[in-house]
Amino acid sequence: MSTMYALGRRKSVLAVVVGFGFLAFGWVLATRNASSETQALYLLSGTQDPSGFTGHDLGPVVLYKIKSAAALDIIREVMPATDVLNVVHTAGDTFFFAHRNSDQASIAIVHTRAPSESDGLVCNRAGMRLLPNEAAAAEYPAGSFDILLPFIGGNAPQMTHALGVVSTVYGSAQTRLRWDAWDEYATLRYDGTTAGPPLIDSFLGRSAGDKISVAVIFGNLIVDTLPPDLRGVNAPRGIDIVAASGEYFVIHVGQRWLTVPALAKQNEFETLLFVHDRLHEKWTTLQLQGDGTSSRLFGDWLTSVARVWNFDHKQEINPSTVSGADNAFLKLYGSGGKTPLFLLPGVLMLDNLADGRRITIQTGQANSEVLWAGSNEVLYRVNDRIFNAKIVGNKLQEPSVVVKGEQVPEIHWVFWGPAQ
Repeated sequence: MSTMYALGRRKSVLAVVVGFGFLAFGWVLATRNASSETQALYLLSGTQDPSGFTGHDLGPVVLYKIKSAAALDIIREVMPATDVLNVVHTAGDTFFFAHRNSDQASIAIVHTRAPSESDGLVCNRAGMRLLPNEAAAAEYPAGSFDILLPFIGGNAPQMTHALGVVSTVYGSAQTRLRWDAWDEYATLRYDGTTAGPPLIDSFLGRSAGDKISVAVIFGNLIVDTLPPDLRGVNAPRGIDIVAASGEYFVIHVGQRWLTVPALAKQNEFETLLFVHDRLHEKWTTLQLQGDGTSSRLFGDWLTSVARVWNFDHKQEINPSTVSGADNAFLKLYGSGGKTPLFLLPGVLMLDNLADGRRITIQTGQANSEVLWAGSNEVLYRVNDRIFNAKIVGNKLQEPSVVVKGEQVPEIHWVFWGPAQ
């Protein structure tokens, strides 16, 4: 590895141990003033099942606002419990939820500027099935976002394919649904994945000379360049695209869940990410705890949940670290004699890709994740509680509980929207 990489060297590191007893409830943080406008905190619950193989009733997708520190108000049901949630992507001020009922695929859209307004349409091709792990958002043209939904039909070697492109702009299905605009993958936008059940934790790519292409069924579509040290004879076959925005492109070489067991020891695994600062044309690296760690990108902050590959399938999720005996997390990650693919030690990491700061939150709870990170504050969930804390330099200060409740363990997305 060349000296251009600062392997694992961060400017500062802080470990924050979450203690619950001394924290005052802070539901007043459910509102804030931004640009002279009062905003409210909205929350979305739902559990992805990309494969549809779990056989569990994972419930609907529901939009909430906070009523008090112990209660949530239901704004609307985004997706019914009768459907299966396959894909969730965020781009700009829009959340996309692709879901399926039998063989019919639909897209539900939540606009952060008008969250109470229902929006969505059927996006389907007869005799074809959705490929969730090749779905993504695209910024096309600049400042405008689409969701790309690839479909495949038939059997090899006579397989057919199609790409549904859904615009965020309001309108009829005829005006906002287009087909087969494959070139939009060149403007790939991928915010990463939530913690917990989804097994799709990266977008699959491949090397194409000195470039990175996305491995969609249509062929190779270039999305970025390879890091200098991975070009030529060192070019990898498989590339995990961890996150992609206009400012950053984050990859991992090789599929993380295929780590060779003989080379790893429990709780000592690490994930090495390559980070492309697109604005400054600079590649660096970042080391994360856990060999199966999942990440999400919020502006300059890459937030991660440490996951350790449970290659011997001997260890189980401890139910005491997950609130709610029957929630979707336990259903998909294992309890009552079942063993999970990954172990989650309850370690959350925030890495600022612009200045190198790292903040580590030690929750000790398997079902925990960062829900949102801004320039000077963060929202993170620990089981059935959501916390707000200020980011001051390289430290978290004044953590407080925003809300606690039985619906909270299923919440994986939050955003700021209109107060009324």
